Amino acid sequence: MNLRRFVYRVPFTDCFPRSSLSHGRRDEVQGRVEILNLFVLISHFNACLEVLELPAEIAPFLVELPYPNLRRMKLEGHIPLLLQRWSNIFSSAPRLRDLEFKVTRAQVEARYMLRPGSGCSEQGYCLFPPKSLTSSPTADRSDPDSILRDEALEQSTVTRLKSIHLSSPCADDGVFRYLSDSLTELCLVAYPLPGILGARWSDAPASELRTVQQMLDVLKVLCLPNVTKLKLAYIFRGDEEADLDCQLVKRIGECFPELEELEMHRYRNLASENAVRVDPLPIIKEGLASIVNLAHIRLNLDYPQRPRYARSRQNNSKAYRAFHDSLENGDAKSIAEALISLQSIGVLFHEDFSTYWDIWGVDRHKKQVSLIGCPKMPVEM
Repeated sequence: MNLRRFVYRVPFTDCFPRSSLSHGRRDEVQGRVEILNLFVLISHFNACLEVLELPAEIAPFLVELPYPNLRRMKLEGHIPLLLQRWSNIFSSAPRLRDLEFKVTRAQVEARYMLRPGSGCSEQGYCLFPPKSLTSSPTADRSDPDSILRDEALEQSTVTRLKSIHLSSPCADDGVFRYLSDSLTELCLVAYPLPGILGARWSDAPASELRTVQQMLDVLKVLCLPNVTKLKLAYIFRGDEEADLDCQLVKRIGECFPELEELEMHRYRNLASENAVRVDPLPIIKEGLASIVNLAHIRLNLDYPQRPRYARSRQNNSKAYRAFHDSLENGDAKSIAEALISLQSIGVLFHEDFSTYWDIWGVDRHKKQVSLIGCPKMPVEM
């Protein structure tokens, strides 16, 4: 069978009730049945596949198959209950160029759970965990040459990646040591993205956002001069992190000097309480000024003053329009004036039951900046 693309998009299930901490996970019976059936099915065309999408919860049992022609892999959903050596992905698919590793876990109680420390001891979050935490469950320890060959293959595959999405990046993840100048797209956005109205996975667990410090630690280990597209998400918890916030935005320009497109989600811990304390605009305008090729920027600043749903559609419409106009004539125009290379700017906007990017083109005429409305852009989740 000459099948080149296989998509099995079931990241969450309804095996457990909503009241259960395991809601969204597979139970043992369903998991075993899926793994067995998928293994048999995929084994008929794994040698031909170029695109593969699987639920992350069962993926480790399926990446043991060889995928000699695979170019793109997407793993999405719950992390497995047992610690897995995710780096097997790279030895199984030596021609891999694009990887999306979008994972979450149950038992998240806070609005945006803050994970302590680097998180490398958490199950499944590091593609290359420190060797003290895990080792290959199938490795033959009596054959060190075989282990070294596998590790060399994994590392060489990572160095050839063109794009990678890690939803819960960890500064100690060894994968960052092997990313090379081949990488042109990097996504460090939480999964599922918080606060998105009408999201496909409305009953998914709450997201685990990286703190300012955690995201800064990740950027400090990176230097990727050929990355042109960057997406990241983090949570700003208050005035005490203002200096870290400045360092993080400045570090973006240092890490990615050729950046052309930036999407940044800056969440607030309790947005209604820190509405006027730390204004992110000066930080963004000053920190990104050094990126001379930055042409497109999309910002989610988690505005605490954004209008909330009201029962009157007429009142809703007026409130949304007023807020939209304030963004266009205020923050969006201010950023466009400060970042002289910008060709478009987007701001995350929420209506009654949907979330989208409000996009404006930037027109520069005789040193005057004006914004031109463009079609709305859907939010990638």
